[in-house]
Amino acid sequence: MGPLTKEIPEIDLRSIWDIVRVRGWIIPLCVIIGIGLMYAQESNLQTTPSSVLVEKTYEPRDETSTLSIYGIDPASIKEFPTFQNQLETVIAETPAIIADQLGGSVSMTITRSEPQTSLTHIATDKYGKQQLTMLNVGQPNYILSCQSSTEQDCNQAIEIYVKRISSARATAIQRGIQALADQIQSVAKQTTGDVSQLELQHTALTAVLSSTTGEMGFVSERVEAKSGTVSTVKASTFLFGGVFGLVLALLIILQLTIVDDKVRNGRILRTKSDLPVFLGEISKSNQDADVTHFVAALVAQIPTAANSVVFIPTLKGQTVTGLVGLCSQHITNNQIAFEESVHIDEMSIDQLSAQSKTYVLVAAKNHSSIHDVKRNFQVLSRSNNRILGTILVSSSI
Repeated sequence: MGPLTKEIPEIDLRSIWDIVRVRGWIIPLCVIIGIGLMYAQESNLQTTPSSVLVEKTYEPRDETSTLSIYGIDPASIKEFPTFQNQLETVIAETPAIIADQLGGSVSMTITRSEPQTSLTHIATDKYGKQQLTMLNVGQPNYILSCQSSTEQDCNQAIEIYVKRISSARATAIQRGIQALADQIQSVAKQTTGDVSQLELQHTALTAVLSSTTGEMGFVSERVEAKSGTVSTVKASTFLFGGVFGLVLALLIILQLTIVDDKVRNGRILRTKSDLPVFLGEISKSNQDADVTHFVAALVAQIPTAANSVVFIPTLKGQTVTGLVGLCSQHITNNQIAFEESVHIDEMSIDQLSAQSKTYVLVAAKNHSSIHDVKRNFQVLSRSNNRILGTILVSSSI
């Protein structure tokens, strides 16, 4: 059979409706799944932001404060270059290093807080003017802010910046100390009096010079998700998820209808040419009328020589006792006896060869398959038994 002549499965709307009734739970389940997926996709922005802001504060160590013991004002040491120029140099050179190490760029902002000032003395000179003495308290902090797609990239970038700022600070402080030491040494050489204090100060500066590292200590950290967050999920998202779930459920039901082999209604037994005659369907809601119609059709099929009709279940474990009782009540004479039988797999050779009897295959609605009915029909036909037809009954009968 070529591809153009291959039989296309026929879709019966009643079969679809039967699938919906049996497996109706598929629809609400798919709708819930669709809504859940849409909600998870949109609300995921709350936990997976498009970028993150990492802000860390560092305090530089005051490495020249001990010079005051030797009569040297730490403020007399002038960093070269100044801290503003240090930062400009670091900001200009470091992005290329970060891009090389991280494989991408980050957004960095570096600021330095102003030192706190304390009023230490107020005096009045001989002219009546007030003189104020101010003192800087503490060290100005360095604040490094990074914005990137991941917190890990920011932490690595800030670490690189801190190392380069520390190196730049150490070089600038060392230059300032060296310049002051050279000046003191030059003055000491030109002085004819006692220079022991100058020599002590020169020695102190030399000692501080060798121990200057530009170290900065970690103070605090702040991490904040930036952009991409949502507070609520739109109602249209829920609607779209529900429609998506409904369409998915319909596709699943359609697929089940195509591949479904269960006997859902009498139409499929009536239209199959390789099955025995369809004698009727007995439902629970219209039981009396259905039994009457079935018995009438059955009587028309019974040959005159036969006096017994055997109901054979198409499923193992299926009982036909109730059907035998219903049919017996609708027979007005005793010429026909209705009997129940076991499944063909449980029948003996004598039972299969009892050609004096006629058989009716009993299919259980929504449980028996077309394959079950065909197999029963073929086994009985090969034993040369007479099959009057098939009956479809509700499982509650």
